[in-house]
Amino acid sequence: TYRGAVTIDATAADTQLTIAQQLDGVQAGALLRALFDSDRLAGALSLQLTGSGRGSTRTALLKDLVGDFSLGMTDGAYRGMDIVHEFQSARALFRREPQPAAPASRETPIRALSLSGQVRDGVLGSDRLVAEIPYMQLSGKGGLDLVALTVDYRLNAEVLAEGADDGKLGDLAGSIIPFTIRGPVMAPRVRIDLKDMVTTTVRQRAEDRLRSELLQRFGGRPETAPAAGEADAPTASQSEETPQQADDVSGKERAASPEELLKRGLRDLLKR
Repeated sequence: TYRGAVTIDATAADTQLTIAQQLDGVQAGALLRALFDSDRLAGALSLQLTGSGRGSTRTALLKDLVGDFSLGMTDGAYRGMDIVHEFQSARALFRREPQPAAPASRETPIRALSLSGQVRDGVLGSDRLVAEIPYMQLSGKGGLDLVALTVDYRLNAEVLAEGADDGKLGDLAGSIIPFTIRGPVMAPRVRIDLKDMVTTTVRQRAEDRLRSELLQRFGGRPETAPAAGEADAPTASQSEETPQQADDVSGKERAASPEELLKRGLRDLLKR
């Protein structure tokens, strides 16, 4: 469905343009083919756009346009870019592994997309973009330059567990990795921050190791299950402790604050 109005007042030296548009459930692919002879985008599109501006040329009108917009899409795809493959390639480069085979068709399925923002100085700017694609949840901000027809978005990709389960993104599950999408609307480029990918991976490994060490040292359950027959077997140091010594140690640990336990665990961990 479509509802809206476009008003043009050309009685003055500068034309006054006022728009109020609402699209619901419109197939973006058919719309783009009809208007711009492009098949880059497909999906069920919903759009609300209001704004006004003045100018004696198309460029002047777009630069002066001021308004608000919100956009949503479901069951869509962007053709010409495969974000998952870009992440696979970055991961292989980080791991010094062979690059993955190029996909038969470069396409990013879009399960859901939502963004909203304002129109200023010829740019559809959004401080809130949320999207779900295979293996990832995306969020971030950026803009679409209506005059130059370029995009500039800074996004964070949270790698979902399914990416590791399917073997697509290995051990990146749970990682949040920044990347950018920039360039012409019809051919933007994806750039993944490899430095941050390295930092994120190292930090997560350190956190996992610290968590495991603290759990084992201060009475929690270790993340890896003991081998059969080892669960109840005391260590040499444990067998030498008297009941009184064990009570003294457990009493001290119970009295320590969580901050003290963490500091103690970090100190002992760094000694190794």
